[in-house]
Amino acid sequence: MNFNDAYSLNTPSHLPFTDTNKVPITGHSLGAALALLDAVYLPLHLPSTIQFKLVTYGMPRVGNPIFAQYVDAHFPNLTRINNKEDPVPIVPIISMGYEHPQGEVHITDAGTWESCSGNENPSGHCTVGDGLVRNVFDHDGPYNGISLGFFGTEKVTQCST
Repeated sequence: MNFNDAYSLNTPSHLPFTDTNKVPITGHSLGAALALLDAVYLPLHLPSTIQFKLVTYGMPRVGNPIFAQYVDAHFPNLTRINNKEDPVPIVPIISMGYEHPQGEVHITDAGTWESCSGNENPSGHCTVGDGLVRNVFDHDGPYNGISLGFFGTEKVTQCST
């Protein structure tokens, strides 16, 4: 059984138990890339009455320009949030044929949130134009004060039962 077979067995069977027509899809890093693929897959296999909202954090480039155009056409409300000098959103590199869809919101060093038009905006207020020096610690946030992933500032020191 391949991934698509397993996915198609599970996804539609859960829908009758949710009593909703709005589905948020989100992810961070590789999870953001998978969320984007989910956002492409799910509308093709679920009723057209369902609305999807996709928000990603620190997403790498997932597809080529044609894929990015498809996403732009089908998900005009995509929000992909990138933090400061996070290196993940600039890989794989553009010269390898990869391109982001639109919808970037870039968190600057000053902590402001800048909406970046286009797919690969070269403005210094956006991820692509923010220079070549990157900081892996920016990958985990914070995003609205919340740190994600391994380098998050919140650490569990005690578990209660």
